[in-house]
Amino acid sequence: MTAPTFTPGPWRRVGHRTIAAGSGPDAVTVCEVFSGGVGVDQADANETLIEAAPELHAAAAEIFAWIDSGFLTVGVLADDNPARVAACGRAIDTLAAALGKASGAGLDAVTVCEVFSGGVGVDQADANEALIEAAPELYAVARAAEAMLIRQKWRPDPSSPEGALLLALRAVLAKVSEGGAS
Repeated sequence: MTAPTFTPGPWRRVGHRTIAAGSGPDAVTVCEVFSGGVGVDQADANETLIEAAPELHAAAAEIFAWIDSGFLTVGVLADDNPARVAACGRAIDTLAAALGKASGAGLDAVTVCEVFSGGVGVDQADANEALIEAAPELYAVARAAEAMLIRQKWRPDPSSPEGALLLALRAVLAKVSEGGAS
């Protein structure tokens, strides 16, 4: 998996439909979200999802690393059940596809917002656009990862790496859900 080149998070809302990163003289506008053609409610949800994109990417990347390294095959997934092995394989494929899309693989035009290159350069703006385009898939992967961790009886506990990851997933999912994304 290649290192992401998008503008580091956290991203935040600054003004009407504007997403930015950094603060003070280091602040850069990442994008402006459009509401034309999609309606205000959907534009609000898009804005919330885009704001959470770096966190969704980080959560998905961590889950991918744990599955890919075999850490998540401990316990119920470690048995010889072919259905469970296939489910783990599908999870890896889904995560790899979402993370690949976030790194620019298969990039298509983003129509929900305008991405800015001022202050960050064209390459980083392209990476921001790829991350924004992948945000819905990253959100879906984060929801699936949360469900998988709960099925494996992980507890939301900040004192363990597993519990801290579950807490981080829940926090980013709540952040997106509060903004109306589904």
